[in-house]
Amino acid sequence: MWHEHAAIEEDPDPREVAFLEDRINEFNFAATGIHDGRLLASFLRRDTGEISAGIFGWTWGDCCEIRFLWVDGSERGRGYGSRLLLAAEREAAARGCTQIVLSTHSF
Repeated sequence: MWHEHAAIEEDPDPREVAFLEDRINEFNFAATGIHDGRLLASFLRRDTGEISAGIFGWTWGDCCEIRFLWVDGSERGRGYGSRLLLAAEREAAARGCTQIVLSTHSF
């Protein structure tokens, strides 16, 4: 049953978001025949195990998307973001990617 009004949620259930992602992936795999989608992540940790920087994204086909790249404010300016991005670029190339998508803001 369809509802005419689609309510926008500010805090969606992560399982429902994962459901959408899975359906999109299923469609894309079926439409293209490409089934090589893989996640990609790397984290820099302090001696305590606390994350001080990290990168997360995925690869599929010849494309890599970086969804998140973050460095703790106290660690910025030390090249950690560049190091994480270079590691992701190298891994994406090893997986056959010819392009990387990264959206960011400049303040």
